[in-house]
Amino acid sequence: MSRRAISYVLVVLVIAGMQMAGTAGAAQRAADKSTPQQHPSISIGADTEFNPSNGVLKGNGSKHHPFVISGWKIDTISIHDTDAYYVIKDNDITSQLVLNWTGNRAKVVDNHVADLQLNQNVQRTGEDTSGKIVRNTFDTVGQLRHFNGLFAHNTVGSPDSPDIPFSSNEAVAFDGFNGSHFTHNTIYGFVDATLHGHHFSEHYGSKKMYRMGHEHVRYAEVWITNNKIYSSGPFALRYNDLNHAANDRTATSETDEALNDPHIHHTRVHMNHNKLYGSGLDVDVFNADDENHIRIGHGFVELRGNKISLDRRPEDMGSSYTGITVTQAQGLTLRIVGNTVTETSGTLDSTAGWNSSDEGIWLDQLKTAKVYLFNNTVKGAAYGIRAQDFEDSVMWWVGNLHTSGVTYPLYWDNTVKSHPRRKG
Repeated sequence: MSRRAISYVLVVLVIAGMQMAGTAGAAQRAADKSTPQQHPSISIGADTEFNPSNGVLKGNGSKHHPFVISGWKIDTISIHDTDAYYVIKDNDITSQLVLNWTGNRAKVVDNHVADLQLNQNVQRTGEDTSGKIVRNTFDTVGQLRHFNGLFAHNTVGSPDSPDIPFSSNEAVAFDGFNGSHFTHNTIYGFVDATLHGHHFSEHYGSKKMYRMGHEHVRYAEVWITNNKIYSSGPFALRYNDLNHAANDRTATSETDEALNDPHIHHTRVHMNHNKLYGSGLDVDVFNADDENHIRIGHGFVELRGNKISLDRRPEDMGSSYTGITVTQAQGLTLRIVGNTVTETSGTLDSTAGWNSSDEGIWLDQLKTAKVYLFNNTVKGAAYGIRAQDFEDSVMWWVGNLHTSGVTYPLYWDNTVKSHPRRKG
């Protein structure tokens, strides 16, 4: 081989080695970037504490240049009573992420968090923590409280096993949700959305939470849409107002004495296009009675386009399953439209103890209501729609009900004061 040929080979080998080293270096840099570095727990209680010693990599706290806490493996991050904009991203938080009263300036994205706690019932000086919580994985959401932002594309919990992807645990405690959009999440365990009467706006669509002098008329609205929820608990998704008095008074975090004055609630709930596996969807108390209410303000509940699979297993023998439940509701327009409830692995043989009392849709203890039940489908349950205990102030319409393997497509007893008006 000539010198010229040898030189050419050496140059090729050197270039190849440089390319390999460059590729390896790039891969190492990418690996270093994707591997969180250990950091002591962070506690920030003032804007001046957003600094490098507290894991802040960059930013000045403005809307366009928020403080950034990123790339850490850390036990706890706690931020409270601040006014700055901040981003928490790409962290592995092995204990708790606590965000208390930091206003609408939070962005939490692409983290793994063991437990999220938002707006705890503790003394505060700041506004309700809000903003965007997107694309994270959480082991549990212990408290999503007084939240009026976006909670989207997150995963909470994990399958109990590859064969039974259900959990009987509460995955998300969603308390005081006015203005929230809870959407496109995947949840293993049940979600309980509880009305907090002291977290409200001056009118529907307002971005401002209540102000002094506006406590007598209280508006709250929530959207829980397009989620996948796997639950073997009592329900997969529930709206509830079961403890209204406790959630409609002053509290450690809500000290305005006018909250205890007489007032009226106006509430809208949208639980649409969710896919629920294992358990159903509940509305448990709407427009609760309370001594502080001047009167019942008319509300709205929309349950539209949900697909519910009541997947029974042998241990469910003798228990009763319901796809959609609305109970103890008053002063509302209720629209249950375009939902599908399917019970699998069941049997209509009542002696087997499987589903002789199961309902696709169960309505119970309604008054002062207009109820629309259109274009729903129920498969495999004993009752398609079952109604009980309607006062004569309830008007209800049923249309285009599709059933398969159902013994009683539409059933009501003598506790229902008016017959349904049929349409379609």
